[in-house]
Amino acid sequence: MPGNERPEERTQQQKSGGYLKMETAQVDPTGKPSPHNREVISAPLYGDSDLALRFLSIVMLVLLGACNATPSDPNAAPRVPQTSRTSDRAERKPTKPHPRVINGAFGFTERRIDRAIADLKRLGLWNRLTDHLYVLDIGSRLGTENVPEDRHLADAYSTGFVDEQDSGQLCDLMFYATAIKRDLRRWRGFYSQGLARHQPLPLGRYWTQLLAHELAHCLPGPHGESVAQAWEARVRRAYERSDAGSKS
Repeated sequence: MPGNERPEERTQQQKSGGYLKMETAQVDPTGKPSPHNREVISAPLYGDSDLALRFLSIVMLVLLGACNATPSDPNAAPRVPQTSRTSDRAERKPTKPHPRVINGAFGFTERRIDRAIADLKRLGLWNRLTDHLYVLDIGSRLGTENVPEDRHLADAYSTGFVDEQDSGQLCDLMFYATAIKRDLRRWRGFYSQGLARHQPLPLGRYWTQLLAHELAHCLPGPHGESVAQAWEARVRRAYERSDAGSKS
């Protein structure tokens, strides 16, 4: 109303043609009306002029509130909604790869073991053989002087293991490469004489079955020779299913 001016804006009222017009304009720091942000509001004066004045007063209060609102700083950091922690919420620990595989085999044995691990994963058998392990440490020995007296092909040891990161079960495998070559050569000889029921495996599949055999010795619960041989048979059947699927 006239005589009741705010520092930020000036308001003019005039009666014209049966209407009450009200104009608001923000002022700059020098006190001059700004040419921008003008608002012109009109209300009919016929009937009850007090009602029109009340209407315009309400509109003015709304406009003044909007003009006096503090503008948001475009450079201000966005507000992050606050969430309350609930005591019954389950905390999920970070996923850890199990097991940690250390392939310390020598020469061609290292590559054969890598391929055997890849095949066990592709056949869907790797996790069942290794999920309980924390570390799988694989090594090899080359040369005829390292062939065991009983000509066995590999050794498997299972024990507890603790390091600075965690703890769990360690499966330690040792492969005797020369003994493995001799065994496969002997198998081929037996088969050619009709003394072996199963046809000798390709070298890659032979290593995969042997790796599954030794990993089975590190399984929890019963893990004797019968269990290890059963896992060899699982690998053989898995290869057969894979071959049949690729042909269809």
